[in-house]
Amino acid sequence: MTDSTFTFFANCPVGWESMLVDEATDLGMHNIQAGHAGIYFDTNHENLYRYILWARLANKVFLPIKSAKVSDAQSIYDATHDIDWPAFFAPTASLRVDFTGSSGEIRNTQFGAQKVKDAIVDKLTYLGFERPVVDKTQPDIRINVRLVKDEVTWSLDLCGESLHKRGYRTGQGSAPLKENLAAAILVRAGLPKAIKEHDAFTVLDPMCGSGTFLIEAAMMALNIAPSLTRDSFSFDFWTQHNANVWQEVKAQAQAQKEQALASEKAENWCFVGYDENPYIIKSAENNIVAAGLEDMIRLKAQSADALVKPVYATDNGLIITNPPYGERLGEVEDLKHTYFALAETIKQHFENWVFGLFTSNPALASETRMRAAKKNKFRNGPLHAEILLYNIRPAAQAQLRDGESSEAKPEKVLKDLPLSSDAQMVLNRLNKNRKRLKKVIKTEQLQGYRVYDADIPEYACAVDVYNDKLHIQEYAPPKTIDEKKAVHRFEQLKHAVAVCFDADNEVIFTKTRRKNKGAQQYENQTTQTGFDKNRCFTLKEGQAEFFINLDDYLDTGLFLDHRPLRQTIAQQANGKRFLNLFCYTASVTIQAALGGAVSSTSVDMSNTYLDWAEENFRLNNLNPRDHQLERADCLSWLDDCRDEYDLIMLDPPTFSNSKKMDDVLDIQRDHIALITQSMRILSEQGVLYFSTNFRKFKLDSDLAAQFTIENISASTIGDDFKQNPKIHYCWRITHKT
Repeated sequence: MTDSTFTFFANCPVGWESMLVDEATDLGMHNIQAGHAGIYFDTNHENLYRYILWARLANKVFLPIKSAKVSDAQSIYDATHDIDWPAFFAPTASLRVDFTGSSGEIRNTQFGAQKVKDAIVDKLTYLGFERPVVDKTQPDIRINVRLVKDEVTWSLDLCGESLHKRGYRTGQGSAPLKENLAAAILVRAGLPKAIKEHDAFTVLDPMCGSGTFLIEAAMMALNIAPSLTRDSFSFDFWTQHNANVWQEVKAQAQAQKEQALASEKAENWCFVGYDENPYIIKSAENNIVAAGLEDMIRLKAQSADALVKPVYATDNGLIITNPPYGERLGEVEDLKHTYFALAETIKQHFENWVFGLFTSNPALASETRMRAAKKNKFRNGPLHAEILLYNIRPAAQAQLRDGESSEAKPEKVLKDLPLSSDAQMVLNRLNKNRKRLKKVIKTEQLQGYRVYDADIPEYACAVDVYNDKLHIQEYAPPKTIDEKKAVHRFEQLKHAVAVCFDADNEVIFTKTRRKNKGAQQYENQTTQTGFDKNRCFTLKEGQAEFFINLDDYLDTGLFLDHRPLRQTIAQQANGKRFLNLFCYTASVTIQAALGGAVSSTSVDMSNTYLDWAEENFRLNNLNPRDHQLERADCLSWLDDCRDEYDLIMLDPPTFSNSKKMDDVLDIQRDHIALITQSMRILSEQGVLYFSTNFRKFKLDSDLAAQFTIENISASTIGDDFKQNPKIHYCWRITHKT
């Protein structure tokens, strides 16, 4: 490193490294080397600022500070303390430490971050500076620490928030793509090549949501710096920051944007978006205005079924879209027609265009009845997804697959059709389970229960009864199972369910459930915005009633496997102060309140589910003054809480990287901190119930030295879930006496 040249590391999702190399080359970086999940490059201040402004694919840019071998927590502290921190950031800046990795000594990232933070604070105070402020939410500077085996690397985060947060998104659709993911998809869809080859071109998104594809495409076509609309970067507090050079680079980027918007290309290129939800269109319009592209992008509230080629569109173009794919939005059965109809419309009206379909559901992609010319794999959060590219040939050249019809077939009444021998086998198991559960259903007056849970491994579904309605959740088949075979088996099971319950098609609801991470199981499944009790029905459980929605969300509003635990808490709640963390729709709180809890607090991040919880409160005539709903990140809320509770329910998701959270939640990594913080506010004689549905979960053995812990998993699993004893784990935790 010389006086004017530094080595930096730009990170990205795994698999994007070659795209990052190409981008860095185009932006004038030097000595570019691909690494794991990122690239290293050398450059000076001016080109660094230019890279940060123009990088469309990178997440962050780091300045590596030091790497060292370590053996334990103390050696991490010592090595951190040895660094001359004032040489890297202003000592007056507020800071945060982001720690990743683990070892035999450092098994918890929060512990590792604490050690590093302590060392930095101690070093600065030792040098005579005031004790720095530690800010977990909006720090001036972030120190990134990565532990791999016995080696630690310290880096200075020069961006702060991820570069995918361009600054233009003021609102979002129901399943927004990260901005840099949208840009990467556009790269794989061939937009950079089209930019070089065409003076006139059209980019169209028939289901545009928040407009991310269109905004990113317009900025790529006109070479507008994507981060120009951002307000701040952490490099403002970097000791080597050159404010004059930064302002000059930023001014150049602004001037280039203004020139691009007035250019001939801006006149000849078209960007068009449709969405059937006017509210979503309005949100996209706000984003486009924030990006300064209101004169470039045209929007209209219109269903994809009404799609035709706009009269002002060019001869060549790209249709790019991220439709619902049955994981986060809509039911798979309902979406089959959507995919088929969209493909038929595109084939009729968009000859010689390219159609880019981004989806995580290959079965739905097959409903287009088209063969992809090219495929590229991506990750959309925790989901495995693909961008499939189709070259739209003239109709005379296009052919359907053998045996396929161009007309949609009417749905058959399943219960009236004859069963195949395989479907009869599933029916026999369903009847056996119903007979086994008959007594408990009658005794406990159950309206909601599970009647089948992948009892036959080849038919990997869960079947739940909600009053007179049936809810079938299909587990994702292993990669070794042929997709068509999996679809066929699902249809056989659905047929068997219809016959078993003599059910009409209208009361059978189906969904595909992947092995999710995070809070995405709570995400909206349709374009329905917010919670609407008119789309629900009610279900009784003991003294309580709950609103149930089988249409709009992957989960239904009530976790049936927690029924025994809800009953236990109801029996113990009389006179208690109850806390429900990660409360979802607050069903446990309802049971606690009806059981006599004198007060309750329910905490969750989702406005939709807190609205749902509030309607559940009203349904059960509970006074909101005694039973509070708090919208907050539970980890941050626990840090700030100074109240005391007698009974606590802690049921976190396995993994969450929600934008509403201050940090990523990983239950295996973070359960120690969650339990410890919850026990801090638990009264001396109180009880904490901790539950998780992460099948590979291991409770940290060190917790037993601090608290009395009892594994009560078996007693919290009802007769209808005995076939799946690992549906969840549960512990009863109290203070040691």
